[in-house]
Amino acid sequence: MKITGAFLIAVLASLSLSGVKTEEVVCNYPKGKDGFLACPRNLKPMCGTDGNSYANECDLCNAKQGNRDIEMQHEGKCTTEEECELFKGTDACNLMYYPVCASDNRSRGNKCQFCAEWAKNPSLSIVNYRECQKE
Repeated sequence: MKITGAFLIAVLASLSLSGVKTEEVVCNYPKGKDGFLACPRNLKPMCGTDGNSYANECDLCNAKQGNRDIEMQHEGKCTTEEECELFKGTDACNLMYYPVCASDNRSRGNKCQFCAEWAKNPSLSIVNYRECQKE
C-alpha cells in the first residue's frame, strides 16, 4: 500500500511540474450514422494535448473516440512548436501521404516531413492539411 501511495504522489508531482495544464472536454454530442459525433460547423479552434489543432470541441471529441488520453491543452490553434513536439528528435519519417501545406507554399508529404524542415527553418508554419494550391 505504501508503494502505491508513493507512486501516486510521484505521478501527481510530475504532472504538476510538467507545466502542461489541460482542460477536460465535455463530449455530449449526438452520434451520426457513421459512428462519429455529429458536430456543429462553428469554428472555435482548440489545441489538443496530442499537438493537433481541432476546429471545435466536438472535433476534439471525435479524436478522443480513438485516443481517450487527448484533452484540450488550450483554446486556439496549436503553435508550430506544439504541432512538431511529437516529432522532435525523429531521424526518419514514414512515407504515409497526408499532405501539409506550409507557409512557403510548398507541400510536404506529411506532418513529420514538415516538422523536419521546420526544425531547420522555424519561420515556416502550417497553412492547412492538404496540397498547396499552385498560383
